[in-house]
Amino acid sequence: MAEYRRKPVVVDAVQYFGDVEIDGVTPPAKNLKGCAAQIVSASRPLSAYLETGRGKVAVHPGDWIITDGNAIKSVCHKDLFGELYEEVK
Repeated sequence: MAEYRRKPVVVDAVQYFGDVEIDGVTPPAKNLKGCAAQIVSASRPLSAYLETGRGKVAVHPGDWIITDGNAIKSVCHKDLFGELYEEVK
């Protein structure tokens, strides 16, 4: 079996804290049925959601909103973001 390495990809990203409006992110709603990430706890309260091609995805304070080269947005947990991405200078 051959080994493969993921090609480097440059994305735009902004960290969400709820204090600035981000295109595509909807503030908290009373009815989040259909949200792909419905687990809400006191330690990580739901703050907003992002409508994606796969449905609504929860966005929590500190999460990163990523926009790839095809203008597709996704959410990345703040702890995972640093492992996967580094700033392009």
